[in-house]
Amino acid sequence: MMTTHSDFRAETSSLDEESSAPTSQGPERLTVSPIVKALEKYMLDNGLSLKELSDDQHLDMPYSTLSSAMRGARAFPSDREVRSRIARMMGVPGLQVAIWCELLNLEDFIVKETFEQDAAKALAAMREDPSVAHFIPSDEEWTRTPQAGKIALVLMYQTLVGRRFLQAAQVSQEHTQPA
Repeated sequence: MMTTHSDFRAETSSLDEESSAPTSQGPERLTVSPIVKALEKYMLDNGLSLKELSDDQHLDMPYSTLSSAMRGARAFPSDREVRSRIARMMGVPGLQVAIWCELLNLEDFIVKETFEQDAAKALAAMREDPSVAHFIPSDEEWTRTPQAGKIALVLMYQTLVGRRFLQAAQVSQEHTQPA
């Protein structure tokens, strides 16, 4: 039987009647983490219930742990083994799951020491490029733009023109191998 989004919401909201009651810190689930969104989509796409997702054929996780994490009542378990099971189940790289678990973010892949100079070069190039100049932020807007937004804009421009502006972080092989 195919699970619909409303079925999933009904299932997770009825798991614990107290979970829908506001706490002194406000509503229990203000924002939905990326890993929860990804798992909700996976469940919907594959017609799985929360109980089925927790079973040993999928995540092999206690139902109560998974349901609490999906409701936002607790942090999603993001240890290496859980991430590995999610990656295998969903057919995605482990790095994607680490990003969904918010262990890594866009800024982690950019060399921060040179970011401002590299971004300034990219901004100047974008302003001189007639294909994109009309939507590039002013200096005032650029200073108010969060770093993640700046990185995203520069990365999109890099892709468009096939030229690298930002230095990507490199992983040193000498530090990744056990001694």
